[in-house]
Amino acid sequence: MALGYFRNEQATAESFVDGWVHTGDIGRLDDEGLLHFVDRKKDIINRGGLKISSASVEEVLYRFPGIGEAAVVAIPHAGLGEDIAACVVPGLGQTLDLKALVEHCTQHLSDFARPRQWHVLFELPKSPMGKNLKRELRDQISVLPPADLSSGIAPSATPQVAL
Repeated sequence: MALGYFRNEQATAESFVDGWVHTGDIGRLDDEGLLHFVDRKKDIINRGGLKISSASVEEVLYRFPGIGEAAVVAIPHAGLGEDIAACVVPGLGQTLDLKALVEHCTQHLSDFARPRQWHVLFELPKSPMGKNLKRELRDQISVLPPADLSSGIAPSATPQVAL
């Protein structure tokens, strides 16, 4: 383990605590006990001056039945600077009720923290270590139309993918 940050005592004090390195990575354990890196603790969306943690929105998404994977990213917004896009991957063999997912978010998130754009994908781009690559995800969804919430149902057989 490193002793700390070079010539940065404040960053060292914040990240190196009681022999542990606090990286700022956020993970989750799956049913098999495998750790999946999900996000960075400091991955913040600035929506009209309000700061939203993508990890807190993703936590709500993961509590919805049928979600296999989820990632929340900032997207450009003309008036607010940034807005929130949610990218979800249905669990194997699962069908997502998008209207119910939006309602779930309405019940568990403040209005300013709710995703305004939705994308249902086959998979999320990942690094060789299995970490979501949000920069690539933002690029991928920038060329895709958002999910049509009027139909409501997003079966796992028909997610959107970039061509």
